[in-house]
Amino acid sequence: MGVVSMWGVAVPLAWWLGVHLGIGLAGIWIAFAVDEWVRGLLMMLRWKSRAWEKKALVKPASPAEPEAGTGAAAQTTV
Repeated sequence: MGVVSMWGVAVPLAWWLGVHLGIGLAGIWIAFAVDEWVRGLLMMLRWKSRAWEKKALVKPASPAEPEAGTGAAAQTTV
């Protein structure tokens, strides 16, 4: 995501602001800041959509299954 965002947002915007509009180094820094914001917003939207949970390699433990370390075998009487 970072590489795509940098090459898709930061580089073209830095060229447009820095060279085409003649802002120079300030335009390049503005482009970097915009890239960070765009990437942050996209990652926040992805996090809130919970789409990443569907790609998990390990299934979460169901509430019906006992946790490790509990049960009759783990309990000792003193």
